Amino acid sequence: MTGKRLWGALAGNRFVSWLNSGRTVQFQIKPVSPDVIAVSVHDGPSSQVTVIVPLFPATGWIDDQRARLEEVRRLFSG
Repeated sequence: MTGKRLWGALAGNRFVSWLNSGRTVQFQIKPVSPDVIAVSVHDGPSSQVTVIVPLFPATGWIDDQRARLEEVRRLFSG
């Protein structure tokens, strides 16, 4: 999932997931409530361990992350 699609999905209060090849760990972010997201990492191919951490991001965190992504793209585009 690209950065723009990821942040758009999260802004729409939708679940996002990537690295779903089955050969690597899987990373997921799931909105739980307006103030809480659950971040999980699942190591399916090796240990079968899943770690889920609730996070309480500050208001406006998605817009902040979008701006950071754009800045990184700008810096690396030459």
